[in-house]
Amino acid sequence: MAVQSTILTIDVGSDTVKMAEFSFAPEGGGLILEKFAFEPLAQGDDEAVVAFARVYQFMLQTNNFRSKQVRITISGQAAFSRLSKLPELSGDDDMISKIIEFEAKQTVPYTMDEIIWDYQLIKHTIPPVTEFDDPHDEYEALFVAAKRDIITAYTDVVLESGLDVISVNIAPVSMANAYYACVKRDPGACEMLLNIGGQSSSLVICEGDRIFVRSIPIAGDAITQQISKEFAIPFAEAEDLKGKHGFVALGGAYEDPESEVAATISKIARNVMTRLHGEISRSINVWRSQHNGSKPTALYLAGGGSLIQYVTEFFTEKLHIKVDYLNVFSAMGIGSGVDREALLDVAPMFAELAGMGVRSAAEVPVDINLVPETIKIQADIQSKKMYFFASCATLVVSLLIFYAGVSKMLEFDRSRVERVRGKVEEAQALFEKIKEQNRYVTSEKDKYNRYIKLIKDRTAWIEIMNDLQNIIPDTTWFVKLEGIADIEADRKAEQEAAQKARQEGAPATENNNGGGFAGIFGGNQPAPPPDPGMNPEMGDGMAAPQNPQKEINALKLKGYSLLLKQEILTDYLKANIKKSKMFKNSDPNDVEIVVVLDEVAPNNIAAFTLYLKLNNPMRY
Repeated sequence: MAVQSTILTIDVGSDTVKMAEFSFAPEGGGLILEKFAFEPLAQGDDEAVVAFARVYQFMLQTNNFRSKQVRITISGQAAFSRLSKLPELSGDDDMISKIIEFEAKQTVPYTMDEIIWDYQLIKHTIPPVTEFDDPHDEYEALFVAAKRDIITAYTDVVLESGLDVISVNIAPVSMANAYYACVKRDPGACEMLLNIGGQSSSLVICEGDRIFVRSIPIAGDAITQQISKEFAIPFAEAEDLKGKHGFVALGGAYEDPESEVAATISKIARNVMTRLHGEISRSINVWRSQHNGSKPTALYLAGGGSLIQYVTEFFTEKLHIKVDYLNVFSAMGIGSGVDREALLDVAPMFAELAGMGVRSAAEVPVDINLVPETIKIQADIQSKKMYFFASCATLVVSLLIFYAGVSKMLEFDRSRVERVRGKVEEAQALFEKIKEQNRYVTSEKDKYNRYIKLIKDRTAWIEIMNDLQNIIPDTTWFVKLEGIADIEADRKAEQEAAQKARQEGAPATENNNGGGFAGIFGGNQPAPPPDPGMNPEMGDGMAAPQNPQKEINALKLKGYSLLLKQEILTDYLKANIKKSKMFKNSDPNDVEIVVVLDEVAPNNIAAFTLYLKLNNPMRY
């Protein structure tokens, strides 16, 4: 068995609220009436919406409607409708919309912001006028508009009750949809629908897919008002009197009823119906002249005002066409819980309710919807909830699969990391051992290099002595040779010693190791230079310490020369030092020789001090 769906339909009339609940199969099954309820609207309220809200809540509580979706129709008198002919636009929807909006601005006495509007595009074929003409297609648009505040006032009441509004329409359009679903007719037939309500009547002319809608402000309440005025009674009493004695007086030679009240009411009813017939005739003329419509061949009645006796005979007499009631129950089933006798009393007022029910069960030719934009957006969101939830579920499943995959990969990576960590720890331990051995090798290599350096430095003195022998002139000899670290520091110390000697009145010449002229003429001979491999402080034969602490960067020599001029001695020495490999001689400007003539003897022998920088510093 197919899953059943339900829809609650609400027809808001001028003096009655009608509600019906239908069930239907979503795949196109039959429509079944499950429940219905009719309640009058209290007269005298400041606003019709206040009365509707009160009656609506009462009807929901007393009838136990279970549907959560609602369709609403409002009176055609509260809306604007127009059938407009369109130029050949080749299906340009944007242009059609602009033209219809322009028509709406010309027709509706409100700004476009104050209304909610919709339209139905209708295509029909114009038959040839002569045998030489070809049939051609024309487009028309049925435009319907209503004030925004009126629609939202009704929809807000429904939404506040927790139900969803899926469509809002006007009564004539809903009645037309019921007609197309219920009446068997020829495809090209032109027929009329007339809903005689309380304060207004709705006329709909249907020809093929074309419909022409007009709201006429003449209905059943006009008869009641005339009765109230004629008999000087309140409106409610006049309504009861119309129900008991009312009928439409027949034309021609018919005898009046015995009751004077009934005769008076019948004449009032005929007068009102005659006015209504006049409006219908004018509407037919507009339809045929302005819209190229055909002459109607039948009239179907609906609405509470059509229940008055002999109304069908009246319109048959006036229009000379077939007149009958619109039977909407041929297109639906009746549920077992429906009171059939009560339904029979209100059957002519079911056209709009049936039209809304049919719209939920099947496609309808006139799909007008005046639901506010906010409700459309909400409905669109609701319709997409399933896809949203499906997307969320898919996302969750994807995340779970991704999580499971990542967890497996993470577990595999952890096991690999543990294995690699063990290898790394082994390699790190081996690396530390290699580093330790490398430090040991480096330490031993340093020791080796120091000893090699010491050995080389021991032989360096011999090379220095040989070089000195080659660079000094024959008339020059040395009496003292000393290795120093800094020439400038040594010269400064020499100057300070000389200054101190002058202050004490002592000669500034040295007398150690054959210093001064005393060393030349029988004085002490200069001591040989110390062995670089021996420690002077520890005596001969003692080995130099393994960790040398001092460095020799230059030589300080004291000697005598028979050359009288300092420049001659200096130039000679510079020229010879260039040939030496022990002293700095890569560049003449880099040869630093300081010759200081300390004293000159009577025999033209000059004492001097000579500083020479070493190419390769030595440590001892």
